[in-house]
Amino acid sequence: MKKINSFAVSKATLLLLVSFSIFPALADDLYKWVDNQGNVTYQSSPPPGDAAKVEKSRIRTGSDDAPDAEEAVQPEEKNVEPVTLYSKPECSSCDAAREYFEENEIPFNEIDLSENTTEADELEKKLGYSSAPVIGIGDKYVGGFEQGMLKNLLTNEGYDLPAE
Repeated sequence: MKKINSFAVSKATLLLLVSFSIFPALADDLYKWVDNQGNVTYQSSPPPGDAAKVEKSRIRTGSDDAPDAEEAVQPEEKNVEPVTLYSKPECSSCDAAREYFEENEIPFNEIDLSENTTEADELEKKLGYSSAPVIGIGDKYVGGFEQGMLKNLLTNEGYDLPAE
């Protein structure tokens, strides 16, 4: 029987540990700010120049962030903020957001900004823009669709998303 060289084992262990430290966890920037009307906004892109109380955080978007839940929790089962998708026709990001909500069984209300100009005007007043998609979770708004960031925001708001 061949004897295991302890130096070789130590060397292999050290190499393995170094390789894990080289590849950092995936992360995104999350900006939080208050607009001139007092509305709080969360978004992956930097805020407009007139935003107040700007905070920038790094959020992990790796696959290990998901809780070990089998099914998504519905608002009736848990006290979570409602989700609203503000969309426009022929918007691929709107389609991706809608598909994400449906696949993860996240109930949402959809408002077509091209048909509902009152909502579009209100969104413009709150956020300073009304481009689509805008995702509202309670009183928090996110412009655009970035799956990792949206997953983290939904999880932070109390939604249990299925493990990937």
